[in-house]
Amino acid sequence: MEGRRWQRVSALRAVVIVAALFAAGCTTGAGEDDDAARAPTGPSGSAGRFLPPVDLSGRYGGPEPLVAVGEDGAIWVAAQDARGGAPHVWVSNDRGATFRESRPTGVSGGEVDLAVGRGVAFVTQLGPGGNVVSYTRDQGRTWQQSTFAGTNYFERELVEIDERGSVYLLSRFGLRSIAGVQNEDATVARSDDGGVTFVPVGRLWEAQREPGSIIGNLVADGPSLNAAYVCRDSTAICYARSTDRGVTWTQSLVAQRAVDVANVYPIVAVAAGRVHVVWSDASDGRLAVWGATSVDAGATWSPPQRVSEPGETATLPWIATGGGRAWAVYLATDVALVEAGAAAAKDAAWLARAARLDDRLQVVERANVLPEPVHAGVISKPVGRPGQGGPFDRSFGDFYTVAVGADGRAHVAVVRTVGGTATDLYVAER
Repeated sequence: MEGRRWQRVSALRAVVIVAALFAAGCTTGAGEDDDAARAPTGPSGSAGRFLPPVDLSGRYGGPEPLVAVGEDGAIWVAAQDARGGAPHVWVSNDRGATFRESRPTGVSGGEVDLAVGRGVAFVTQLGPGGNVVSYTRDQGRTWQQSTFAGTNYFERELVEIDERGSVYLLSRFGLRSIAGVQNEDATVARSDDGGVTFVPVGRLWEAQREPGSIIGNLVADGPSLNAAYVCRDSTAICYARSTDRGVTWTQSLVAQRAVDVANVYPIVAVAAGRVHVVWSDASDGRLAVWGATSVDAGATWSPPQRVSEPGETATLPWIATGGGRAWAVYLATDVALVEAGAAAAKDAAWLARAARLDDRLQVVERANVLPEPVHAGVISKPVGRPGQGGPFDRSFGDFYTVAVGADGRAHVAVVRTVGGTATDLYVAER
């Protein structure tokens, strides 16, 4: 499929997101008109701009897109289907000029995850009858499904591939074939046969060892596995690390805050012996993106460092590293908010922003990913109902993502939901 470069949307389209996505935590809500909403005028310290993005909207991309860059330079994007069907995957072998689209499975479902290894890619999805894990060895031309030992239903499934080619699945709930697993445990399964079969191997946390609630992502770095999560009754960010292929894990406290930090996912990135974690909270009276760094494998952490600008409300951060660079993306608005789902957010227009960071998470440059707001109005958390805070709007979802290639270039996948649509999917490069 030819990638279509950005064009200003002259007429906002409405779509109906079917009940399957609602069940997976991705429901729709009405957006606000751009002219009535307030977005930041432009990031300070800008040193460049993103290239005109590729428009993948013609293939019904949905919320919460994932992007990854393979060792061969191929760019991968995976997303839910806005109509409630099977997930979509796009692959580009010409640095994002064009994308070829495929479907990993015919099973409808919700939120997905993506991991790309040497000659293989994995896509997971929340399905109506259990989770589906699909893999391809020919860049998405054909797909196969993995099999599992024991119960296979995850609350949020994460997939990653390590340097040996072993594949890992991490989730809260599910995989209860591990003896003694409780609902609050986070479980890990591993495949040593290229994803054909998975077996349970360990627990990232247990009820007695720094338990958590919300897992962000899973990152393999050399012999280690790394994850960040919300812990201590949603007032702290924790980190877990395994050096024995997921069997045992060591937990540490990244930051203790006096406010809610479940906004939504804390995200980890690892590079050159440093571990970075980003999240958002309103500890200074306004929702902002924060980060912390460890140089000793998570044993100790730097004080929290603000990543977003002081004059903006910011949330939903994601961080990635590659080619000696670190990039973070987040949503930003000028409307002062302590929570993105608050009633005051009805007047907010959210811009997708990217920040290049140094090894201490100091901002080197900022840029807007798209020239126009990607969402207007409230951004509701995964749980709740209309009448709690502002209007209930789940059309944007809980995240958008960035990947950094070996050349240090950032690739961002983001949806534009202004007008209540979740089909406008773009990929931009800086």
